[in-house]
Amino acid sequence: MKGFFFPPPKEAPKKPSQRKPQARSSVVRPAPKPLTPKEACAACGLYKGPNGPIQSPGMKGSGEGRLKILIIGEAPGSNEDARGTQFVGGAGQILRGHLNKLGLDLDRDFWKMNAVNCWPRTTKGTNRTPTDSEIKYCHYKVMEAIATIKPKAIWLLGGKALQSYLLTKPGATKTNISTYRGWAIPDKDLGAIVCPMFHPSYLQRDSKNVALDNLFHNDLKNALESSTKPKPSYKVNDDLIACLTMAGDIESMLKQIIADKQPTAFDYEATGIKPEHKDHKILCASVCNELNKAYSFPILDEIIPIWKKFLADKNIPKIAHNAKFEKRWSVVKCDTDPQGWFWDSMIAAHILDSRKKITGLKTQVFLRYGVWGYSDSVSSYIGAAPADKEEFGGNAFNRLTDCPQDEMLLYCGYDSLFTYRLAMDQRKEMLAQAKTVKDGERTFLDAHHLFLQGALAMGDAEVAGIRVDVDYYAQKETELTDRISVLSEEIQNTNPAKLWREAKGQDINPGSNPQLSELLFTMMGIKPAKETAKGNASTDEESLTAVSSNKKAKLFLSKILEMRKLHKIKGTYLKGFSREQVDGFMHPSFNLHLPTTYRSCVAEGSLILVCRDFENKPRGVPIEEVKKEDLVYCFDNNLKPAIRKVLWAGKTGHRKVIRLYYSSKGGHKGGFLDVTPEHKIRLIDGSYVMAKDLDGADFRKPGESKRLPKVRVLSCSRNRDKLNFSGFVANGEGILEHRFIYNNLVSIIGDKDIIHHINGNHLDHGVSNLAIMSLREHSSYHNKNVSMGIKTARIEALNNNRHKIKYKYGKDNPNSLNL
Repeated sequence: MKGFFFPPPKEAPKKPSQRKPQARSSVVRPAPKPLTPKEACAACGLYKGPNGPIQSPGMKGSGEGRLKILIIGEAPGSNEDARGTQFVGGAGQILRGHLNKLGLDLDRDFWKMNAVNCWPRTTKGTNRTPTDSEIKYCHYKVMEAIATIKPKAIWLLGGKALQSYLLTKPGATKTNISTYRGWAIPDKDLGAIVCPMFHPSYLQRDSKNVALDNLFHNDLKNALESSTKPKPSYKVNDDLIACLTMAGDIESMLKQIIADKQPTAFDYEATGIKPEHKDHKILCASVCNELNKAYSFPILDEIIPIWKKFLADKNIPKIAHNAKFEKRWSVVKCDTDPQGWFWDSMIAAHILDSRKKITGLKTQVFLRYGVWGYSDSVSSYIGAAPADKEEFGGNAFNRLTDCPQDEMLLYCGYDSLFTYRLAMDQRKEMLAQAKTVKDGERTFLDAHHLFLQGALAMGDAEVAGIRVDVDYYAQKETELTDRISVLSEEIQNTNPAKLWREAKGQDINPGSNPQLSELLFTMMGIKPAKETAKGNASTDEESLTAVSSNKKAKLFLSKILEMRKLHKIKGTYLKGFSREQVDGFMHPSFNLHLPTTYRSCVAEGSLILVCRDFENKPRGVPIEEVKKEDLVYCFDNNLKPAIRKVLWAGKTGHRKVIRLYYSSKGGHKGGFLDVTPEHKIRLIDGSYVMAKDLDGADFRKPGESKRLPKVRVLSCSRNRDKLNFSGFVANGEGILEHRFIYNNLVSIIGDKDIIHHINGNHLDHGVSNLAIMSLREHSSYHNKNVSMGIKTARIEALNNNRHKIKYKYGKDNPNSLNL
């Protein structure tokens, strides 16, 4: 076992079949000198305007700030620029209206400013979104205001305000407002509670979305409550971490930990992600069983027996952030399966908030405790070199062996300290939630127990691995290489490739999308099936398949598509198997903290709206007929209509169900839904309530009309060619289904784009039956095969000036189905 967990002082053996990790550059480049305010404004130049100076350059903050809360928006619009103050346009009126409902006045109770303080104006005099550089240039102004007024809370409205704020957090890459909205971050550096939320202009652009309006109002209310609480003071300094390096000191500390039998968080720093490669090592570990003290130490040979004793002691409740990582490394490198698992703070974070990309320890520490950058000193060592990661995948080696030991130990200690704090806070929240439920109901604690046991079982599966026939995959890789080589020659012998060679003097590169686009859509004049988000002709698989029937390009495109498929099999699937295997076994990761799940069941016979069977089953497909990969209608995390793919479908057994009846108001037909009693139903404001708690409940808010239903839920129904989503039905008209499908599954469409049904059936909304056309193209298409009598009647109508009558067209025409 000597030198197994921690590299010996002598040179470590070279890693077989591994390149040496890339060395960090020894050149220290000085940080660029910060611009003065005058230099920043000059470099930005936004105050000049595209067609002459704006009226209110460098708009100063305003408001009395009686609540000592600073609201930061995006940028002034035309109204704000004209009046010289913030939030007086349409979006500002929405914000003021919501604050008035809470008994607040924007100008009296708050300070207000923007992330960018000059109007970003287009050459046409309209508003535009500020650029990243404009946000950076104006950041000094935001920080000056914060330093001057010292707000006790800062409300960030929208992604650009969040982006400006995160400039104070070096290395921040997650700038999506949906990730941060609803949190109250106790920022230690700024000494303020930071509350991100949507910008009111988001509501303005989606004015019919009642659910989004409710969500925004609740975020304001929660931010107000968080802002008026005392600022939490979390003690964070390096004295909280005891970095032990002597075997005797480490052994004494571990003996005390074992004797205490208290819930204990522990963490590893290792040479990689997966432990199966024989040269991977655990470099150090840390433990913490109290709020303000953690111990970090290298895994020396002398302390291995007592460390294994700690792991095996089932009477020590163990805590980890992603427990199966510590479990897996302990089993493979310590030959000991940790016993007495008590808490997984990553799983708990997912149960409390299932939004994506927020369960990581560093993200949780920032959101909950306002601590940023405790890993900065080791961040350049943690990841594998990009080339190694590409070649060896999860088996690649990181660069922690090059990291100074004191920095690594300090970082490892902080991981355990924060894991312990996080676990204690999460457990406190779940215990509070458990007190609010009725006897016999499932709680968050039950969900955590289920998920923890599931994660540990997944860890066992990861350790066991999957046997890989290495020789078989090597043989298939050779066969694919040969077939791709033959295909490449065949492609160059096709007429389109010859056309390219004659024009360019060189062979076409079949893997180059720009070259394919130029050849097909410019040189050959083929009309592209769709465009990219940037307006360029798309050359993805769907687009090329759509135009592959063109006689001039049929053979060429069939070989291009075949080559792409073979490249994917070779480069993605076969290479993935070969690089992930160790000694003939592949050890994939199985994670439970990623999917939004842990909800109960809907009973057999319940109808689900699926993007198929539009005519045969207009009210929905029975849930037992819904299949994996089906596309279903739902609402996203921002309460907007969405289409999502079914990841799993199957039966879960026989259970008691209750029937929920719903009315026929709001564009919906009446009906019922059978679900298990604890199944959570999503209300109009986005919150969830168990089905059995809906009976007799009244969820109307104070001040709302008594004529409103007591319970309003998010739902969707189909009415011929329209979808009626909750909050998206106006005057009895919903969203045209074929436009919604095309917009979500093919490409973004404009208001005047026409989505044509290729087979003439206006109730067949399958993607393959939809094509985008301009109004002129669509009119021309439908004029091709009409009789001479109809054409004569149309000419007569024109001669009688009937063409001057204003008719609605396309999606606005209520008779569009009768074309």
